[in-house]
Order: sequence, then C-alpha cells, then structure tokens
Amino acid sequence: FSNLCSFNFLFVCFNSGSSWNNCDFETNLCKLLPEFNLQPGWIRRNGQSGMGPPYFDHNGNESAYFLSLSSEMQSSSAVLRTSVFLPTDEEHLCQIRFHYWVSQMSKTLMVGLQKLSEDTVTNIWQVSGELQNQWNINTITINSTEKFEVIFSGMVETQGQGESVAIDDITFSEGCSVAHGKNTCHFEWLETNDKALYERAHLNSSMCHCSSKTCHFQFHYSMADSSVLKIVLLMNQEEYVLWETNIMTKKEWVKMNIQLPIGLENIKLVFKGTLQSRAGFICLNSIQLLDTAPSEPAGSCSLEEPPCRVGQPKAPGSACDSHPDCPDGSDEDPDTCSNYTLCDFETDLCGWKPLSKGDADWNIMKGQAPRDRELPGRGHTNNIEYGAFIYFSGSHQRNTKMAMSHLGSPFLVKLTPGLSCCQVRFWYWLSQDSQLSVFKKTALNGSLEKLYDISGLPEMNWRKVNIPVESLAEELPFQIVLRGTILTTNATVAVDDISIAGECVIVNGSLPEVSQESKAAVCDFERESCGWIEAVNTDEFDWVRSSSNALPPAFQNCFWFYFNRYYNYGESVGAAELQLLVDGLGQPTVLWRTYYNEGNQWLKAVIQLGRLPHPFQFSLEKISLGVYEGVSAIDDIRFENCALPPPALICEGPNRFWCRDTKACIDSLLVCDLVDDCGDGSDEDNCDPDLQCNFENGLCNWEQDVQDDFDWIRIRGPTPTVNTGPLKDHTTGTARGHYLYLESSEPRLFQDKAVLLSPLFNPSGYGTCVFRFHYHMFGKEVYKLSVFQRTVSNAKGWLLWYKFGNQENRWIRQTLFISSSKPFQILVKGIVGDGFTGDIGLDDVSFLGCTLYNGYLPTISTTTSGTSVPATLPMNNCTEKEFVCRASGHCIQMIQKCDFRPDCSDKSDESACVMEVCDFEDKDLCGWHQPALEQMSRNYSILFTKTFKWQLGRGANLYPEEEQHCPLTDHTTCTEEGWYLFADSSNGEFGDTADIATPVISLTGPRCKIIFWNHMNGSTIGSLEVLYKSSNKTSKLWIQSGSQGPQWNRAEVFLGIRSNFQVIFRTKRGVSYMGDVAVDDITFEDCSPLLISDKPCTSEEFMCANKYCIPKNNLCDFVNDCEDNSDESPSICSTSIGHCNFEFDFCGWKQDENDDFDWYLRTSSTAKLGTGPATDHTLQESSGHYIFIKSSFFQLPGQKARISSPVLSRKNKNCKIIFYYHMYGAHIGSLIIYQRTTLKHEKILLNLTGNQGNYWQRKALTLSGDGDDDFQVVFEGIAGEGPKDGIALDDLTFSRECLPSQEFLPAEPPELPPAGSCSHGHRQCQNGKCYRPEQSCDFEDNCGDNTDESECGTSCTFENGRCGWQNSLADNFHWVLGVSSPQSLRPPRDHTLGNRTGHFLYLEATAMSLINEKAHVKSSIWKESSGTCVMSFWYFKSSKAMGHIQVLIKTDDGIVKIWSESGTHGDEWNKVELHLGKLRNFEIIFEGIRTRDLGGGAAIDDIEFHNCTTTGENPRECPALTDFVCGDKNCIESQLICDYKPDCEDLSDEADCSYYTSIPGSCNFETQDQEWTTVCGLTQDTTDDFDWNISNGAVTGQTDPHTDHTPGKGQRFLYVNSSTQKEGNRARITTTKFFPASLGVCRVRFWFWMFPSRETGVLKVYTVEEHGMDILMWSSSRNEENKWMYGSVALSSNSLFRVAFEAEVGWSQPTEFALDDISFTPECIDGGSADPHPPTCSGDEFPCAYVQQCLPLAARCNGVEECMDGSDEMSCPMEVPTTTMSPGSCREAEFLCPSQGCVLSLLLCDGVPDCRLGEDEAGCPIKDCSNGSLLCASTNQCIPLSQRCDGIVDCIDSSLDESGCSDNYKTIIHIQCELI
Repeated sequence: FSNLCSFNFLFVCFNSGSSWNNCDFETNLCKLLPEFNLQPGWIRRNGQSGMGPPYFDHNGNESAYFLSLSSEMQSSSAVLRTSVFLPTDEEHLCQIRFHYWVSQMSKTLMVGLQKLSEDTVTNIWQVSGELQNQWNINTITINSTEKFEVIFSGMVETQGQGESVAIDDITFSEGCSVAHGKNTCHFEWLETNDKALYERAHLNSSMCHCSSKTCHFQFHYSMADSSVLKIVLLMNQEEYVLWETNIMTKKEWVKMNIQLPIGLENIKLVFKGTLQSRAGFICLNSIQLLDTAPSEPAGSCSLEEPPCRVGQPKAPGSACDSHPDCPDGSDEDPDTCSNYTLCDFETDLCGWKPLSKGDADWNIMKGQAPRDRELPGRGHTNNIEYGAFIYFSGSHQRNTKMAMSHLGSPFLVKLTPGLSCCQVRFWYWLSQDSQLSVFKKTALNGSLEKLYDISGLPEMNWRKVNIPVESLAEELPFQIVLRGTILTTNATVAVDDISIAGECVIVNGSLPEVSQESKAAVCDFERESCGWIEAVNTDEFDWVRSSSNALPPAFQNCFWFYFNRYYNYGESVGAAELQLLVDGLGQPTVLWRTYYNEGNQWLKAVIQLGRLPHPFQFSLEKISLGVYEGVSAIDDIRFENCALPPPALICEGPNRFWCRDTKACIDSLLVCDLVDDCGDGSDEDNCDPDLQCNFENGLCNWEQDVQDDFDWIRIRGPTPTVNTGPLKDHTTGTARGHYLYLESSEPRLFQDKAVLLSPLFNPSGYGTCVFRFHYHMFGKEVYKLSVFQRTVSNAKGWLLWYKFGNQENRWIRQTLFISSSKPFQILVKGIVGDGFTGDIGLDDVSFLGCTLYNGYLPTISTTTSGTSVPATLPMNNCTEKEFVCRASGHCIQMIQKCDFRPDCSDKSDESACVMEVCDFEDKDLCGWHQPALEQMSRNYSILFTKTFKWQLGRGANLYPEEEQHCPLTDHTTCTEEGWYLFADSSNGEFGDTADIATPVISLTGPRCKIIFWNHMNGSTIGSLEVLYKSSNKTSKLWIQSGSQGPQWNRAEVFLGIRSNFQVIFRTKRGVSYMGDVAVDDITFEDCSPLLISDKPCTSEEFMCANKYCIPKNNLCDFVNDCEDNSDESPSICSTSIGHCNFEFDFCGWKQDENDDFDWYLRTSSTAKLGTGPATDHTLQESSGHYIFIKSSFFQLPGQKARISSPVLSRKNKNCKIIFYYHMYGAHIGSLIIYQRTTLKHEKILLNLTGNQGNYWQRKALTLSGDGDDDFQVVFEGIAGEGPKDGIALDDLTFSRECLPSQEFLPAEPPELPPAGSCSHGHRQCQNGKCYRPEQSCDFEDNCGDNTDESECGTSCTFENGRCGWQNSLADNFHWVLGVSSPQSLRPPRDHTLGNRTGHFLYLEATAMSLINEKAHVKSSIWKESSGTCVMSFWYFKSSKAMGHIQVLIKTDDGIVKIWSESGTHGDEWNKVELHLGKLRNFEIIFEGIRTRDLGGGAAIDDIEFHNCTTTGENPRECPALTDFVCGDKNCIESQLICDYKPDCEDLSDEADCSYYTSIPGSCNFETQDQEWTTVCGLTQDTTDDFDWNISNGAVTGQTDPHTDHTPGKGQRFLYVNSSTQKEGNRARITTTKFFPASLGVCRVRFWFWMFPSRETGVLKVYTVEEHGMDILMWSSSRNEENKWMYGSVALSSNSLFRVAFEAEVGWSQPTEFALDDISFTPECIDGGSADPHPPTCSGDEFPCAYVQQCLPLAARCNGVEECMDGSDEMSCPMEVPTTTMSPGSCREAEFLCPSQGCVLSLLLCDGVPDCRLGEDEAGCPIKDCSNGSLLCASTNQCIPLSQRCDGIVDCIDSSLDESGCSDNYKTIIHIQCELI
C-alpha cells in the first residue's frame, strides 16, 4: 500500500532475541522504530545520495546511513513513532540519546511524548535552525507512570535547496522496555504491484507462538471505501479466513480483537488487502498477539459439539449448518440438531421480517434466478436448482444506486443467567458491489450493536459464517438483524440455512421497544396482579388474570412482552375507561377511553398523569353492551418518570435551584411555572402572581383580542367533542381544574383565529425574560397554535414559535426566551382546522425574569410613501433646513424626518419613510424602492418583465416544482397565502444584481438594528447582502451566500448611530434559475434616537454625560449606548480587565500553549467569501479586526484552539464576562467557555455547538470565585467539518466589578546575599556587575557591557540575534531572522556584511495567506528618549514584493504612524532616518502589510539609535509640558508631586505641598484632637456594615503597621477592625464635597497597608455620583508583610462625583486594612488642566512640607522641629557635627534617617529605600559590587567580603563595613583567617 496510506504502522510483537537498544539506520530494520521505512516524509539515505546536506553521518562517514526529511514531501511535517514502552520507575528511567542535524532556515525538529490513555502529544524537546550545518547530540529522560510512545516530528516552513532535518543513531536505555507479552509474532511486508486494481498485498507473520489458552490477535485498522481486508490463518497448508471486511471507517481507527483457535501453539497469520479503486487505502496499526481476554471478545464464544459417530474429528462450529462435515452425516442428524433453531427458507421466512416500513422486502427465490441478477443458481440447502433461499437486490425500476434493508429475526431470549453463549450461523452469497452486516438489537433501547461485517468479492459462491452472540444474560429479549447493502442496481445479497445454536431460543412473539424502569413500576401480569384488584363485584362480569390458552380460539393471541398495551376485540366488545381517583375528590377524572372494536391486535396507550400531590388510585372500567361477545384485556403496565427528583449534596450554578426541604436540585427554568417540581412547593414560593395564570379564577391579566374571529373558552373536564381536546387540566391533573381551549366545531370555519393577549412587559435584554406555557393538541384535524411578540399595538408582531397538527393526547410544556429593547406583548394564536376534531388547549402560562410595563404600546403609521399629501403646504415660517408638518405647519429639524419617531402630530415626518415593521401582507413595499428600475423606467418606455429584480410573491402563485427553490409559505403567517419579497432568478443572467433600498434615514439610535427573515434554497442560489450607503460611500454590513436549506432563517444587522443613510438589500443571481432569494418580516428595532428623561438614574444604571441612563452591564461593552460615547470613554474603560477589541493585538489575552492551533486576528476584508462575518463588531466595518478560527486543511475536525484571560481574584462575586460571538455555517464546530482555576479545575459556563446564526450576538456570563483559587476564563474553539465555517469573537471585556488577581507576597528574609549574586532588587550584568531594573531600557549603558539594554529592541545588526525585537503573538505571520536565499524574494545579501551569510529580519512567506494581513516586530517599552533622539535603519523591498512597510510609535495615548513606504527601489538596501524626539514610555513597531495573497520580499537591517540618552542632556527637556522639574533639573510627571514619596533625588517634589493637603479629601490624619472626618473632608458611609477607625499612635496588635506612614511626626492613620465582622462586610468612607466632572485627569494618591495573609479582603476605590451606579476605579488584595504600599488612581466621571474608599472584609483581624496620606491632584479641583499655584512662602522663608506654615531659612536643619509636621528637620545632611549631636543621636555604624530615626549603615545605597522618604538611597553612585562586597559611597569603592567585620574601619561612611556585625561573626572571620 505504498503511497496509499498516510497512517502509521506500528507492530509491537517481535521475535525474541532481537537487538533493542540502537537504531543506526544502516539496514531497513529497527525494532524500536518499526515504522520508519513506511512513514511518508522520511527517507533513509546517506551522504552520497546527492540530495543535499548532510553529506555524511555524525561520524563523518559519507556512506553511512541516516534518516532525513524527503525533499519531495507534500506535507508540512512528518512524524516517527517508537514502539509502545512500559511505565518507568525511579530506578529504571527511559533515556533516549540521538544525533540530529537541523539546517539554519525554516526547519524544526521536535520530540513528543504520548501516553496511551491520552489523545494529545506533549512536546518535551524542540530545536530550530540555531546550530548551523553540523551534527549535534541530545539526550532525553522520560519518567512515565503509564505506557507511552515517543514521537519524533520534523517540520518545514518552505522547501529549499540546502535545507534539511536529519536524525541518526537513536539509542534507548534499558529503562525503555517495550510493552509485549510472552506471545511473539513478527510480521513481514510483502511488496506487490499497487498500480493495478484487485491486486493484493500480503502482510505475513513469522511462525507465531501462543502459549495461552486465551490467545488473542489484536490490531487497529482504517480503510476507505472499495477496499477489502482479510485475516487468514495458515494451517496444514490450508487457509482459513478468520475475519474480513470492506466497510469504510470514515478515516477513524477501528480496534479489532480475534480469538485464535485453542490448542494451536504455532500459527501463521496473513493480512490480505485488496484495493478496488484508485482512492482506496488500508492502514494497519498496533498489531499485537495477546494472552489476555479482550474487553469485548469477538469470536471467543465456543460450544461443545458432539464428534462424528465414526470418531472422525470435525471443525468447530460445523454442526447443524446444513452442510455434512461427518462422512456419516451425523453432524446434521435431527437428534443432534434438536437444540438448534433452523430455517432453510424452503417454505417461508420462519418469522424473519423487515424491521420497518422503510426497509425493502427480502424475497424467497425458488428455481432459476433471472439473468440480470447476480444471484446463485441454486440454494445452499440441497444444492439443487430449485432450492430456496432469501435475497435482497437492487431495483431497475427505482434506478437506485444504493439501497439498504434490515431483516430482523424473531425475538430470542437466553435461558440461563451468567455469561451465556449463543451462535448464529448462516450461509451467504454476495455479489461484488454488496455488503452484509450483522447486528444485535435489544428490546431495551432498540439500538443496534454491530457483530460482523462481510463484503462481496469478485468470486461469488456460498460461504458460511459463524457469529458468537455473548454478553451478560438479560431478562429482555433481543433480535439478530441482517443488514444488506447494495451499491449498484444489479447487486445482490443472498442468505440461506440460518441456525441458532446454544443458549438462545425463540420467543413466541415479537416485542416492542421499551425503556428501562424499576421493577416496582412494571406489571406484566405473568406472576401476579401487581396490586390491581376487582373494584365492583356486582357488575355481572370481572377482570381476570388469564392467558390466551383460556380464551376461545378466535381470541387466542399470546405475546411475551408489552409496554402499555390494551386489547379490545369482538363484535360487541363495548367500551373501556381508565379513571383517576384522587384522595379527597369525589369526582373521578377520566384519563383514557376506548369505545369500539379495534381489531384482533394489541395496541399501545400512553397516559399522561402529571404532578399529583395527593394519594391516588386508578380504576379501569369495562362497559358491556349486554351482549358478551368480545374480550377487553390489558397487559404490561409501566409507570415512567413518576418519582420526584432525588436530593442533591450540592446545587451549584446560576441555572440551578436547590429545593428547600427535599434538597432536590432542579433547573431554574422550573421555578414559578405553576408546577411543584421540588415536591415541597419551594420552587413556587414567593412568585409574582401577575406573571402567571392557571385560569382557575379567570383569565388573570390576559385579555381576549377583539380583532380575531372568536374567543378562547375557559372550561374544566373534557371538551364537548370526543376524540379531541384535553380530558383534564394541567394544573391539578384532574377534571376539577380549569384551562382554556379553542372549540373547532361549528360554527367555526377553517382558519378562523382566536388570539389571547398577555399583559405588557418592560424591555428585556438578551433572553432574560422567559415565557412558559403548556399546550394540548389532540385530534385528527388539529391545525395550528403559534406565539407572536409585538412592540406596537396595531401590528401582528413577529413569530416566536408554532406547532402544527396532532401532538397526541397529552399536555406539552414549551419554553420561549424573549428579547426586546422596547416594551412588548405576547400573543397566543390558535387556528381552526378542517373539521370538528381539532380542539386546542392552553394552561399554566407563566413568565420568569420579566417585569410588567405600566404604559401603552405605541401604534405605527400605516401611511405609505404613496399616501397623498396636500398639494400646497400650510402656512409656516420654516427655513429650508426644516421640515414642515403637513397638518399644522409646525417646523421641526430636518434631522428629525425619517428617524423612526413621529415628531409631527399627524406623523407626516415619517410618512414618506421606510416603515418600522414590514410583513408585505398588504402587498405593499413599505417604502422600499428599487432605484435601478426607477432609472430604467425614466429612460425607457417599455416594461422590463425579464429583468432580474425584487418583487412580491407568495406560495399560492408558484408553479409546480417551483417550491424547490422558492418559499412555499411566507414567514409571517406560515401559509401559502402570505406574501414575501423575492428576486425571481428565472429572469436575468448569471451575476446580475437587484437592489432594493430605503428612503434616506435621517438618524438612528445607539441600539438600532435590522431584523429580517431570509429564505435561500436551491442548487444554484446566489448571494444576499445588506449594504449601508451614505453620500457616495457604500459599505457591506452583512452577506450570505449559497443554499441555506428549505426554511426561513433569522438574521440581524446592527446599525447603531448613523445619519443620512440608506439601507440596501442586494441579491446576486446564481448560474441558473434554481435558487430564488426571499426576505420577509423586515423590522427596524429600537432605531429611534434616544429620549432623555428627567428621571434620575438608579444604582443599577450608569448615567451618561447627556444624563441618559443605561443598564450598568452596558458600561464599556463596545457599544455606544449613551449616543455621546461617554459609556465607552477610554478613561473609564481602559482599566477594565481583559478589555479588548483586537484592533491591534490580543491585549492581555493569551494563546494556550497546549492546544492544537491558535486563534488569529483578521479583518473581513482579508476573509474569503463565506468564511466569517462581513464586518467586525467594534467598528461595524470590513476593516475592523476580530479573532477567528475555522476548519481548514491544517485543522482537523475536533481540534481545539484556546485563549485565556488575565487571572482574576478568587474574591470575585458579581463579576461578568461580556463578549460577542459569530458562529455561522452548516458544519460549524463548538465554542466552549469555562472557568479554570490556577489548580486547573474547570467549570463550563457556556457550550455553543452548531450554527448560531449569521450575525454577531452578545453574551454576558456571571463568574464567581470559589474562595480558594484565583481563576481565568478560557474560550475554547473546536473546529468543525465545514471548510468555510468558522467561529469569530470580538469585544471581550470583564465588567467593572471584576477584581484582578494579586498574590500575597511574604516578607523577604533579612539574609546576606550569597557570593557572586546581586543584592535584593538588583539584576546581574554579564560582566558580573549589578543594575537596578529601572535602569534598563533607558538608552544608558549602566553595565558597561550593554546587558541592561541588550534585550530592549535596541540598535541591532542581527548578526548575534534579535536584540530584543520581538514578534507580536497576535499575528498570523512574522518577521523572521535569516540570511539570503536565491529561491526566495529575500535580499541577495545582508546590509551589515554585504554577503550571503549576514543576517537580517524579513517577512516570512507562508503557504496560505490573506490580503491585508499584518506582521509586527516591536521593541520593549523605552522609558524616555532625549529631544535629539534619532532612529535609523535600512530596508529592502523586492520589486516582486507585495505589500509595504510602516513604522509605528505606541505610547499611552495610542499608536501613531511616523513612516510608511509602499513603493519599490530596485532590489537594493535603502536607508531611513526618523527623528523620534522627546518621548516617554513608548514602543517602536515595524509593521509589514500584505497587499496580495503571498508575502515575503521585505526586510530590515542595521537598526541604530543616535543621541537618545537623557544623561547629560542640555538644556534638559521634559517629555510633557505639565512635568515637574526637580531641583537637579530632572523631570517627573506632575501626578507624582506631593504624594508623600520623593521621586526627585533632591526631594524637591515633596516640598511646599500645603496646597495639595488643603484639597478637600486630602488627609494624613494628623488631626490632633480635632474630629478627623471634619478636618479631612471625609464622612463615614451610613449604608455600609461598620466604620473605619483612627489610630492614636499606640500599637493595637501584633499585626498592625509598625509605624504611621506620614513623614516627620506622623502618628495616626485609619484602620479597619474586622475582628467582629463577617466575610463580605464593608466599611466605606467618602469625600464630603463633590469634584467637578473630569475624565482621567484627576488623581487620588494614597498609602495602604493590608494584613499579610491570602485570606485578607479587598480594598477598593469608587467614584460616587449623585445619581447612578458607583464605578469601581481600583481594587487591590495585594499585601506585603508590614509594608505600606502606594496607590495612585486616575478618576473619571461624567458628572459631579465624590470618591469612596471601601474595605471588604476577608478575614477577621483587629487590623485588616490601614489607610494613610490621601492626596488629590489640583486637576480634581479644576476639572481639567490645573493652573500653576504661587509658592506658599516668600523667597527668604522655608515652607513646611505638608502644612501651610512658613519659617525663617535659619530654622531649616537646626536640630529643633518647628514645623508642625517636622519637615524642617527632614532630609538634612547625613553627617552631623559631634559637638551638636543630641542624646538621641545614632551610634557608630548607624545612619540617621531624618524622617524616621537611626538605621544600620549596612542599608545605605542597597537599592531598597529603608527610610520613609528614601534618604538612604538618595545621591548614591550608580555602581554595584558583587561577590558579597560592599559599596563605600564616599570613595565609590567596593570593600571586599574579607574586610567586613574585621574590626578595622575601611569605609568612613558611618563605619559601613563594620555595621551590623556580631562578636560571633567577627570570631568566625578571624578563625577563618588563622586557618588560611
């Protein structure tokens, strides 16, 4: 089968004594890699093969062999699998050593591990072209607790000369033990000619040794159609076919187990394969010889059969098979066969019959077969021409190429319990194009269990098959089913001489399908009456438990097993009635009746009981006619689903309800539905009576429609007409309960309508409102029940649901999910059928999640564009830019015309516009018009009857066969009389288009969308588009092409806010008339502009800048709900977690590394027709981006792609994930969203499978932490089978309430750094020096070897790597590091070296690509550049290249393009210089864009930055005008001024801060004896659970902050005492005064402390507006032990706001939270940019830092604290004269922190601020010491470790080297010195 199979062969049984440990590929045999010479893509060769490098093996031998990727491989990858290895242990690990060669370009070699219990391969090692043109060696160690395989994978990007992947000398250690039993068998491949059909290929085994009595032969196979596979046993030079098949496996592996004959120790097996078509293939895998019984034995059932009477042995299974095997014929003797059930078909079918009416008949053939049939000439039984057999063949009359028929045996039953055994034997004759399959079918569920497959062969003769039927004995009978399949009209399947042997006997009768129930609920009257008793002894006749033997012959008809069956037969049999007797009710309820003779047959009755809360009995009454001629009987009574739901231990999830007393867990949709599903009534407690009605006391708040033909009738008990309508209501399940019904008897006429109107409901978003009802449709002439929804009072509404015809005598529950952006009403409409047996019932209607609307629905104008208007306008004073109301002359703005809201009293402003709802029922186009036809009619005076155009149509007007490609019914009425709009494809030519457009629409609202229904069916259907036209620009909003099936399909098109535009429906004709496009029920939903009311917003609403209120879940959801876009302000939304519109990258979402493929960014402009949405969701433009997966050649169905969100806190409670998805296509896959904890526990939130509609849909899912682990949200897309069907996602975000994960950080231990490392908080340079993290990516070489700048995306020649220039993870192709290649469009040489070996970055070429795809390579974030900063680079663009290069700058303000090149420059390198200038926190991005289908041909090299460092910049220039200039001329951002943290090295940003501290709400809580809330402008919230407290300087517990944070004399701070609180309790303080509205310019800075534990709660900052929701601006659960942490939050609000600090309790502690030093920036007061404020003090005075106080300059650092905050003595010189030192001065080896006190000198300049204001790190030289040495600041020298703590002061800076030493430490040092 070479070149016919892409599957891998794996033979795991080998001859003993083979070499196990080495594969050197010198021969074609390698025991541990049994497939290498069969695997496509790999080739065994040597260096002399002339196929390119490598030219020798790893030992330098040119003639030695190795394995390499073939240069002609057609796939992009090739794999190599080992044998299956046994599990390893710690003492015996499996080690694999191998040599490998990977060229430097586009090649990859990977090694993976696959456990037998898993389907996925785990990558454990990988290498790409890093080591050039040389052999390398690698060793892999594997430790696995399961059996496993190792997979070597070679991958290529492009094929090129001189590129290769090779492996050689794979060595396996002793720990790599092959999984094989003591049975051994080696297979040898026999080559045959694979070019000719019907040639066979044989796979022969050596002599196999089987030492077990249960020896099994096991293998996997996969095969295409028209292929045959046999397994043949060679024994005594004869062949015995053990198994054969020709059934295709649909590219799936099928496992097969075959038991070998007992007693044969040495056997030889042969696989025989035959291909009958060029497309055929057969694949084998995992061939094994096993000595253990398989889990599903195939062929292991054997029976004891007597030998021949003459003593001669006979083959097993040959007795009673209609073929004499004994010379004396004793094996066919009647005595021998007395226990067998035989059928030779000489007289009849012996009870075998077709399974269903759809199966073709099996015929008995006697005599000579017709010549046009491939039938045997004689039967098998007697081998004579007139012997009978049965056959199934094709039909020339049907002209059917393929047919199938099922023939079922009589029902069989096993006689003995345990593992009993039957065998079915028969003879068969198959023609070449036929198949025969054998199944077992039980009466339990009716499913077919395949036992055997047989396929026809060219040589046709009678063959025997012996099939074991074994499983655990069951009480239920079963059948044997023969399925014949014919592939041609003259093909035939014939069967003869069926014998059933062993433990199985035929049951006298056939059995129906039943469902399995407990025995207590089943009664078959075989042993007893099961509690059914005779109730009336005086009615002259009785019910008797009997059998057919006791009846007269005319009534004998005994069966074995029935389910809910009754029998009513006889000329005067009379009637029977089943009644329900409920305890406490005197009147019985009729459940079922039979009135007359129903024939000599058993019939099935299904009786619905429903929920009955009281004890009950049944009474079965027989009514005689006085003449006792007939029998009524019942049998096999079974109760189904009658138990209440069981109690549950847990009941989690938003869609579950936990019952109060019974503890059952039920679906939340069962709550408040008027049915006690719990059993304790708790699901029906606290329900709103206005939202449900059981009709027991009238119609509730429902009403009869006055516009229909008649009314619904309220009734109880049966309806007046027999054999139709309910017998009881649904609520009580008895005749006492009421319900509504529709009477179909006279005087009602066919299609008369009765409509029931619900109350009005408020708008409901995204299916949160649910409508439940129960309906009853029983009767031969029941017609139709439907449900509609409407938002205007004079419209019919749109169809939600309908049901036609008889649904049997039962109540059926229906659930509908309602969505509406407007107040709405539900209509239930019943339609009369053509007769009196058509009653329809309705009961128990209820709503869930809906609220009643206290108002009226509007009406719509029915005035069309053709309505006449006055010839002259009324008197008016309107201008040309205003519209004149026709009746009043009132003037309105022109923008108010055609905006879906009537502003004129006569609605004339909406009269010549498109109608809001159009169902075409009045044969009116509702304002839609066809511009092209209007133009043609003006130019030509003829009627264009053959023009391809839109026109009205209906099913009643269709010609015969036209319904195949045009709708037979409309969507509105679902009748042939209903009208719709369609384009007749019998007119026009292929490619013609027809447009129908609206008049100009002036303005629409933010939620405006078009909803319509479309019908596209037919083999040559064209396409349908929805276009948006404004001025001369036309954009595509929606597209659908190809046949969508014979049904109406719903579609949505989002419009949003648009002005002065038209909507166009455009259809394009297909290649023929077979496919008309139709649309119906076009609705413009929620399209009127917003009306802003004076009603204040609630706490569940967000208030827009224009005072409009929207639901809080609409905030930051990428839709402009406010109309002024204030709900989507970047200042508010940019801080939302996971907020991503995918316009540039994946934001914080990550691709999963362990999935099968990736989500990728794309636009609809890059998409091909039919492979995704027409636009993105964000921009509603084809150029907008979204992420997408689809099935393709590279993604097989079922493969998965995952993206995961940032990690969220386990403390989340009200968090939601909001996203938009698009899943459209007939063979779409699945989208699964689940919540995954950090411990990999998963909880599925949503599972969408299949087509969800061709439009973007919004979804919001509630998330909640489990309290133990943080979690992520994962989107998993699963590829489907359709190559054009894909899944798209866009606009993902988490709601504002969501909390990010912030892990607990324990305190660092105060240990000395180990020798050779940098101190805590530092990083090590390659030369051994150290640098601080903030010193990287600042254009300054602080290491001296450029380590701190080397990975930032810096100057680069690319000769030694990428220098930190990284590809974007969101791109579908990349910038690749490489060298020139003559076979590609790359530069012929690099720019740096000017040769072919020099490196550069180039745009990779990929096999599949799309127009406008982009690739980005970017730098790290640079901190700041100088004003003279210049970047230069060289670029190359081939003259054949497609696309162009751009340079982008990304900052906090967005992305700006600074250079673009789209021309060509003659295949040479070109230089570009770009002036970057002064920038802060920026990235540089090179963007490559494709403009055609293939990429490549563009490259960059030699990137260089000039004069970009800010060191020595003169004059010093700040990046922003608002920056603060420190005293040393350095710049800091203005938001860092006066935040109680020095950011200038001279501390000048923390001087003169009294203006900041005077802003209301700013407070350091040093309020002395005054009330802190008054002084600080803060107030305790009255709606929280408890209050914040202020400390008095005393330590209140062991876990408090050690000190206050405020510099100087600070002693007080706020704290939360949660020791008496519960988890979730809140304490909140709020600023007293309101700040003016601002967006992102106002900042609050503060210092906070949190109890150091993972259980600590959450600290939050909110903006609190006067009306509307509080907006969460910041939250943190981050805590470091006993450390004050800094918080800075940008605040945004559309209106006046206050600021709230809220602590949410997590763990009860005396101090769980602390807060200090709150400060607001001046922008908060001004509501925008703040003006500079004058100095507090004059030039000859010193301003105190945080209080408004001025002192003489002499008071500064005089040793006396004169400022109230002590700031005059802070940051004083470190050295104080000894003569002036106070008694509290520091000791030797200590340093004075002016703001705090004395600290060890060891802490000076260690990179960690230990003083409150960081004075110990101020003025430190930029130098670091390693190997444990210390930096002496005064000399800028390093003190070696050996000179520390030696008693000699080497550093005069506070005796630094002798600081922190103990006597023991000095002793140890001295002892070490003496020993040295």
